[in-house]
Order: sequence, then C-alpha cells, then structure tokens
Amino acid sequence: MARRSDHTREELRDMALSAAARILARQGPQGLTTRAVAAKIGYTVGSLYLVFRNLDDLVLQLDARTLDDLYAAMRTALRHDAGAVTGILALADTYIQFAFEHRARWRLIFEQPMPPHAPPWFQERVTRMFALGEEKLRVLAPHRPAEEIRQAARALWGGVHGVCALGLTDRLDETGAAAVQALARSLVRHYLAGFTSKPSTGLLRKRMR
Repeated sequence: MARRSDHTREELRDMALSAAARILARQGPQGLTTRAVAAKIGYTVGSLYLVFRNLDDLVLQLDARTLDDLYAAMRTALRHDAGAVTGILALADTYIQFAFEHRARWRLIFEQPMPPHAPPWFQERVTRMFALGEEKLRVLAPHRPAEEIRQAARALWGGVHGVCALGLTDRLDETGAAAVQALARSLVRHYLAGFTSKPSTGLLRKRMR
C-alpha cells in the first residue's frame, strides 16, 4: 500500500474519484465500496476517510464531477449556437448523448439516495445547468416573467430527462441515442411553440381585471 505522503490530499481525492468511476462503469453501484476504491488506488480504507467522510460523501462528490463534465459538454454545444431554439435543442441532444456515453455515472445521480439537503456546492452545479436553458428561454419569450422562465427550464429538463431515462432502459420503441434525441426534440419544439406564443389581447385584459 502507498503511504499517505505519496500524494497530496487533492491528488488522493482525484485518484479515488477516477477509480470510483471505473468501478461503477464495470460493476455498477453494488461494486462501489470504499474498500474497492482503496484497493484500486493502492491505499488503505483509512486513508480515504481523510478525504471523504464516508461512502455517501464519495458518491456525492463523484456525482458532482459528473455534473461538471455534463456542464462542460453542454457549454461546448452552445459555442456555435445559431439561435435560441437551436441552442435549447443542442442542450437536449447533449444531455442525452452524455447519458448514453456515461450510463453508469448518469444513473448514479438519479438512482442512488441523495441527502435530504444537498450542500451548496452541489446545488450550485445543478443551478448553473438550468441557467443555460433559462438564458435561451429569456431570448425566446421576453414577455414571460422570471418565475415562468425558471419553471419552464425545469419543465423542459423534466421532459427531456424522462425521454432519456425511458430510452436508456429500453422502455421505448425507439432505441439508440439518435432515436431518443429525435423524440426529445419533438417534445422540446412543441413545448416551445406554446411557451413562446403571446397571449391574445382578450386574454391579457382578463388577466388585468
């Protein structure tokens, strides 16, 4: 076993999370234990507890790394954005592609129990991804108040996530990332068509009464 002084605390953390991701990909959540991670990197279990509080903390930090990678992929997808609708569709495509390419890590976030109150550093990672969609929605529907924009970003994610989850578990007639992306694109386009339409003058008058 390597001595604790062989690597810094941050290096040990990175090594452990990388090892955990490899174990998860090959053995699933049931194979992800502190003992397995420690053995993979040549350290004792006790050394891991100098970096992580427990296995739940390790899993939460692995989920955070997954969200970081997903966010980076989504940001990259927006580099050559030709418009707001195109951008939202690109976000949906990227989300699904990422899930198909990193199935085990993606599923770990949603299938493992989360702490009742996620720490701020974890919640910030979730919030910044929603912000990508909110930015595009504000361009498409400037007449909508901020709270409706916030809700719409989460509703769109819920729809895309649902289609993605069904596709990953073969619950759809369509199979493969491209087919699932096509279904998600249909959902997004129809949602945006309704969300971006402006209410009629008559409806506005009723709301003002």
